[in-house]
Amino acid sequence: MRKDELWNSVNGVYIKTIKPSGYDVLINGTDRYLNFNTINGTSGYGIRDNNGTIEIKSSGGSWAAIGGGTPGGSTTQVQYNNAGAFAGDSTFYFNSTRKVIYANGVERTSDATITRNANNFVTSIALANGRTKTISRDANGFVTSWTDGIITKTFTRNASNFITSLAVT
Repeated sequence: MRKDELWNSVNGVYIKTIKPSGYDVLINGTDRYLNFNTINGTSGYGIRDNNGTIEIKSSGGSWAAIGGGTPGGSTTQVQYNNAGAFAGDSTFYFNSTRKVIYANGVERTSDATITRNANNFVTSIALANGRTKTISRDANGFVTSWTDGIITKTFTRNASNFITSLAVT
């Protein structure tokens, strides 16, 4: 261990600076290690410069680059591990304002699970209390009826798609 007037060895366990404000430490060159315990170099653990990439290694672990990586997918998409890489999917996203998760046409909140069809129309609502409301639509996406298993409401529409009557059974 190099020692000069700026550093003191403390019981052979560590070194410390004698300057109260401390010093920056400079390790010259690349491919250098700052190891802990008694094993040095690549077999040890600690921090290393791997040709300009700073890596860390825990005891018994492997050397890995420091950092979180680049997010996968787009804004609001949920991040997941895809074979060791960050990924996202346009059908799996989170709305932070409403605190809602959407997954492949299903919307989940703390109160309900809402299912949507390919046109993004709601087709059913499963409430947290165990009841489900099922919604039927015509080819244009207009609601024709809904039921909760107890009551069914059926809507009749005119040519302009205005509701003209409602039957409750």
